[in-house]
Amino acid sequence: MSAHRLLSLAAALFAAGCTGLIDEPAPALVPVGVGEIDDTPRCRHEVMASAPTDTWTKAGPPGASVHALLPLGQGTLLVGTGLARSSGVMASRSAAIYRSTDSGRTVTRVLDLRGATVTSLVEAGTRVLAGTVGDGAGNAVYESTDRGLTFTPASTGLHTGARVVWLSVAPGTPARVYALVQGTAMAPQGAATTLYRRDGTGDWQLLAAAGLDPDPGGPLGAITADLVNRDRLYAVDGARLYRSDDAGATFTALATRFYGPPSGLANPRRLLATPSGLLIATVEVGVLSTADEGATFSELIGRPIADLPAINALATSTDGVLIGTRGEGLLRSGSTAPIGDCLLDRVVVTVASEGTNVWAGTNGGLQLSTDGARTFETVGRGLDEVVGRFTVAEVEGVPTAFFTSSAGLYLYTAASGRWQRQGDWAQTIGFSDVSVARGGELAFLSVDEELYPGRYGVKGSVWQWRLKEHKVSQLPGIEDNVGAVAADPTRLGAAFAYQRAGDTNVTNMTGVLVRASGAMGFERSPLSSSSLSTSSSFRFAPLAVAADGTVYAGARLATGTPVLLKSSDKGATSAQVWAGSGWVVYGVYVGPDGAVYLTGSQGNVGIRKSVDQGATFAAHDDGLSSFGKLVYALGFGPNGALLAGTEDGVHLAANGTTFTALNTGLERVPVWSVTVLPAAPRPIVLAGTAQGVYWRTLP
Repeated sequence: MSAHRLLSLAAALFAAGCTGLIDEPAPALVPVGVGEIDDTPRCRHEVMASAPTDTWTKAGPPGASVHALLPLGQGTLLVGTGLARSSGVMASRSAAIYRSTDSGRTVTRVLDLRGATVTSLVEAGTRVLAGTVGDGAGNAVYESTDRGLTFTPASTGLHTGARVVWLSVAPGTPARVYALVQGTAMAPQGAATTLYRRDGTGDWQLLAAAGLDPDPGGPLGAITADLVNRDRLYAVDGARLYRSDDAGATFTALATRFYGPPSGLANPRRLLATPSGLLIATVEVGVLSTADEGATFSELIGRPIADLPAINALATSTDGVLIGTRGEGLLRSGSTAPIGDCLLDRVVVTVASEGTNVWAGTNGGLQLSTDGARTFETVGRGLDEVVGRFTVAEVEGVPTAFFTSSAGLYLYTAASGRWQRQGDWAQTIGFSDVSVARGGELAFLSVDEELYPGRYGVKGSVWQWRLKEHKVSQLPGIEDNVGAVAADPTRLGAAFAYQRAGDTNVTNMTGVLVRASGAMGFERSPLSSSSLSTSSSFRFAPLAVAADGTVYAGARLATGTPVLLKSSDKGATSAQVWAGSGWVVYGVYVGPDGAVYLTGSQGNVGIRKSVDQGATFAAHDDGLSSFGKLVYALGFGPNGALLAGTEDGVHLAANGTTFTALNTGLERVPVWSVTVLPAAPRPIVLAGTAQGVYWRTLP
């Protein structure tokens, strides 16, 4: 297989036939779960990348998690993002509001919100309001008077720590906005909800909201203002639909326990007023429609309840109601099948419509359709807060960077100069790690549902990826979150997977599982034991395999003590070779010379190194200090160069011994992944950070 063919995978046809392991007798793989996927990608997605320089620059691919959209006409679009998925230490620590004047094809950040999520964007008269959750500055609402060019805090009157779930605009003048806020003045982090109203430019007023009853439906899930009556507000909880005719002072229940056992709606997500009635979107029972304020209801999606996807978003369009789902992409009222060819991600968090333009905001970025949601293109250049990990491997002699991320799985080579997303199957599974076997024709991909919570509804697992045939097959033996996977360099087709407990039902399944060469699936090894912790056995990347097949696995005992486990016989037996009370292991690495490294924090040591296969370890972090001693990842360069991804950016030990900061042009944010891509004329350093992907040439 040529490197060109590999790197055109997203546009090429998938070849037929899965003939087993390369160079070995073909085992009869038995697909489980989603099973073997043999897709024909119709949609090419690639991102041209500017050449790296001697300072850090943003490198793409784009992929911020889009949570709110607001079209303002004439090609102007506001985009609100939220925190990306996280697992252990890996997380996005920023959200923002972006503005576009070309319908979202390119965006510019207009408001930076560290540690927040933008939940809603609304137009109220001549102003734009943005609701947020988690703003560390104590502002829950921001306001713009210049069509989104600038924003200023507008939270006066809201209680301290308010978390805005939703904003809804009432008709009339002055502009009236209702806010559904999670938490109360006495318990800002509680589950209870409160209602506020703002008229014109005045302060927010707390509403009495008499008549709302949290038993048995729980706190309010959504609100919507009537389209005609300025003082009418609708609200819904898990059991009741309410109406207020006095601008939120009092409420009357219109319908009680009107759908589904035991309490009714059970987790409504959206309430939307339309000219023909009310729409209620829920997690459990799809979308309900009522034209008579709750006297009767009908289902907007004609499927049995058991087959309905969880709903994230609703929007009206010229062709009916658009429904954003958590796993099936986009639906339209009156149709049971998903719509929208080339939709990048099937978890649609928010959707907006204006004429024939439809925007879908997903966990993987921003998509635009100019034909009424029939076909989408990936846009949002500048939404680059994608979170992920790098792996470098040779594919038929070509050094290739693999990027498993919150936006999908990408490949990059210096010769191609672009990031290329891999296959339609990458829309279906959230991969957390990739390990490529020798020759680059076979790889293993791991899935950690806690890394991408609620995205796809699949159990954590390991998939075999046959690059040449363009097929992936889910391998049996693992049914929980997998954070790391490593191909055995001594046995083609064999691999090790580190399964971590995310479920109390897997008490004895935490640790390393082994797939022998030619075996159908994974089996437990002595590194999987009830003596290990069942809560969180590792933070990030605790698994490494040396060139001779020796396995090293970072773990945590049931007592809480971090340890390093070692197996010199393909996982048949294991031994504990290191323990460090209180020291959190973030990563385990084997260097090109066979040295073993542990990265972590606590105890004023960031890196430990062993030159005797783990028998003894010594501190190896000269030059690192303060937050630089919180080391999340290592990368290995030519001539013994060592790079450390830390809480304080990237640090380089050109001689492999003493570190100095390498942060010119880099936002000083946590670096979760760092690697070196051997490229001519100079190697490229890639850094996956909490603010997105950066790169530069190696000094």
